[in-house]
Amino acid sequence: MKIISCQFSVCGICLAIFLSHFCFNGISFGTQCENDMGYTFVIPCSKKDLDKIDIVLNKLFENFQIKQIVVICPNGGGINLDKVISVDEDKLYNGLTLQRIKDICHTNNISRSPNWYFQQFLKMSYANVCVDDCYIVWDADSIPLKHVEFRNSKTDKLKFFTTGEHYIPYFNTIDMLFEGNVSKCINKSFISEAMIIDKKIMLELIRKIENNHKICGHAFYEKILSCVRQKTQAYSFSEYETYGNFVLTYYPKRYEVLGANRYRRANGIVNIHDDDELKWIAQSFDAISIEKWDKIKFKKKIAYLLSKFKFIRKHFTFKQILKFTRN
Repeated sequence: MKIISCQFSVCGICLAIFLSHFCFNGISFGTQCENDMGYTFVIPCSKKDLDKIDIVLNKLFENFQIKQIVVICPNGGGINLDKVISVDEDKLYNGLTLQRIKDICHTNNISRSPNWYFQQFLKMSYANVCVDDCYIVWDADSIPLKHVEFRNSKTDKLKFFTTGEHYIPYFNTIDMLFEGNVSKCINKSFISEAMIIDKKIMLELIRKIENNHKICGHAFYEKILSCVRQKTQAYSFSEYETYGNFVLTYYPKRYEVLGANRYRRANGIVNIHDDDELKWIAQSFDAISIEKWDKIKFKKKIAYLLSKFKFIRKHFTFKQILKFTRN
């Protein structure tokens, strides 16, 4: 499937398309983790990533068997494409809105981006409205370059893809949320561009957080932000780290753990509109991320220039260019 462009609006036609797929408090998104129709992908998409969403969708359809893609964005986004459902981010889960998160952050003196937390809560909240056994959350700033299996067909285990990151404040928050019963389980990070979620496990995780009466708040996101308030470090919660370590604590046989083959710092190096370039990079990585915080420095400019010459692409891989420029 080739997507020419995505038109974003809040017109009544888009609302009609949206309602034709489901209605809230009784949403029907399918019945299995994966079947002959493929997976359900869930992509929370803030305003800053709307310019990339058409490329992300194109590459998902190109590389995966898709049952449907649910894009959760401001005002529903108005994406009118086959197998793509656009959902108003403020209507996914009762009480969870961007303004609500902004208000809680203001009250708790959390100065960092409320939208960053909001995106994480949307990924978790989807478990409440999904009737599939599993769903795959995909970051809107990450471009899939080739197919990756999220389930082992022989063992039926789901797959975690890990990286080498380690940020202590995430685990301080996890410790508070689960009263010391969940901690860092492996010497790797669960933070990646995508994760397959077992719906029942996510719902149990949310329930355990909400049942922790030592933390202020009622909804899981209120309790999480209450824990963040007690931290002095910026960005003190990760949905990926929380879910991954929760699973390995209570359901260690449900998943197998593998290394992720992705490049996170592609901003300023890769032209995501050049499909030939993306195919060349796919020889080195399964996915790349274009993150706004990632500053474009001198070494990146060298890598950018080198990667644009076709004769260099013919003789060198993208990984070799990055190694040469030490990016």
